[in-house]
Amino acid sequence: MHEEPNDEFTPRDLGLLAGNSWASHVDREVAKRVADTAEIPEELRAQTMGGGGMSLRLDEYGDDPTIHDAFWRGFVHGVRSFIIEDLNRTSRLN
Repeated sequence: MHEEPNDEFTPRDLGLLAGNSWASHVDREVAKRVADTAEIPEELRAQTMGGGGMSLRLDEYGDDPTIHDAFWRGFVHGVRSFIIEDLNRTSRLN
């Protein structure tokens, strides 16, 4: 039996943070494509789960596949959140 991880964030929260951060570092059109389609390219999935150790962090929640699903749903919402914030920021400047 898995113990509940000592983490202040849920998998969805982690996805929101990761998606928002990722969107702030990529071309706006690339981020918009993910936000519009809710499709995560395999390369991005591998990059997100690999080097930063996110896969290991999510594994602390157990092996239920819905944990990763919640992360990726949160990721898409984080990207969408960034785009909305960016649009609002841009409109205030104009």
